Amino acid sequence: MIFSAPVFVWFFLPLCLVFCLGFLPPSRRNTGLLLFSLVFYAWGEKEFVLYLLASILFNYLTAHWIYRSPRPGRVVGIGVILNLTGLIYFKYAGFFSEALARVGFDLPAATTRHLQAVHMPLGISFFTFQNISYLVDVYRREVQPQPNPFHYALYISFFPQLIAGPIIRYRDVAQQLVHRILTAEDFFIGGRRFLTGLAKKVVLADNIGEYVQGALRIPGSELNLYTGWLIPLGYALQLYFDFSGYSDMAIGMGRMFGFRFMENFNFPYIARSFRDYWRRWHISLSTWFRDYLYLPLGGNRRGPLRTYLNLWIVFPLVGLWHGANWNCLVFGILHGSFMVAERMGLERWLERIPRLWGHLYFVMFYLVSLAVFTTDGLDHAYQVLKAMAGLNHNTSPYYAAGLYFSPALGLWLMLALIFSLPVGPWLRRRLENQRAQHSWWILSLARPARLGWYTLLALLSAGEIAGSAYNAFIYYKF
Repeated sequence: MIFSAPVFVWFFLPLCLVFCLGFLPPSRRNTGLLLFSLVFYAWGEKEFVLYLLASILFNYLTAHWIYRSPRPGRVVGIGVILNLTGLIYFKYAGFFSEALARVGFDLPAATTRHLQAVHMPLGISFFTFQNISYLVDVYRREVQPQPNPFHYALYISFFPQLIAGPIIRYRDVAQQLVHRILTAEDFFIGGRRFLTGLAKKVVLADNIGEYVQGALRIPGSELNLYTGWLIPLGYALQLYFDFSGYSDMAIGMGRMFGFRFMENFNFPYIARSFRDYWRRWHISLSTWFRDYLYLPLGGNRRGPLRTYLNLWIVFPLVGLWHGANWNCLVFGILHGSFMVAERMGLERWLERIPRLWGHLYFVMFYLVSLAVFTTDGLDHAYQVLKAMAGLNHNTSPYYAAGLYFSPALGLWLMLALIFSLPVGPWLRRRLENQRAQHSWWILSLARPARLGWYTLLALLSAGEIAGSAYNAFIYYKF
């Protein structure tokens, strides 16, 4: 069940809101939310809901063991290793069996078939990382173990962030699990945030995604310069509005139930370096890798060579976190290499040149990395990169760019480019300036304009949900 599915929008979410906020007293809301969260997960993963519950119980007990143990380092090591073992088995078994075969180490045929057939539970990357961060924070004495197992179960399984984040730190919601105040203002702010995210997903991401999927089906040798560049450009916009829309919906729903989650995106496409990009994109993931891998490895505190090595360790793993395939690994290596180059002096040079040129540097090489990330296999990636370089000369007119670029797609791409920029914060600052200057006519128009805007988003989203055939969510596969 995805957030833009009709069954979720029209049935599950309203029923959960009415039942948990309308019928249950505040002291029982966590129980109601936990039950709805387990139903939400079981809807798509009936066979793995027991794995989720076992993971919750294991980490709940392990945290208390860490806190009381005279040798907590050993215990947290066991906990982290067992969490990673489950993640590696379910997500990377097939990839590692293929990698072993490539280097000449052939496993028995039955074993290979079994590993290739392993199914990855939805959201395992996200709830595994939350469990690990909780154990490590207890070990570091940054938090105390949660005494109530049902509160911990809700922290891990809360349905707005269970499947695809943001990756929530326990320390950020520990007090909210025990006591939170929900006001009418919080509810309406959360509702507007959910509606904004829903529109991002179904109006922009899904319409652009239909084009991207069509273009990706073009034989690699038939890609020309235009379709070659439109694939990563379209995918960049689809990916941003798909995932930032999901994060907006998760943050909005959390706010509607009284939780305040961290922001996960900060207009990443205005970055002018890869370092700046990773401060703005999927912030909960980048800060997780920083706090639980990069800094424990030494960060940038042990000299430049060690810093470069740490970046080359972290970013390939960031790539593999996104997918168990060679394309994602190469994507991570490319980003790690650019991060190292910027540390070696490229970023200082970028700061001295006009901002536009720095932005063009980032956009061009980011699209190159996405051409690798989004394609199916390294051979396909090579064909797309070759087309982007203008080296495919024998393309057929049956695959001309005009067949895949319609006026409607041009409209969606233009709107997506506009809204990927900080237009909203700019308008809010202008409104605040007018308010400070007591411009009564601006203030009198602000409320009806906002009402009209959200009404338009609701109507467009409802229409897309009812009529769209493409309603995938990209980050489910991660």
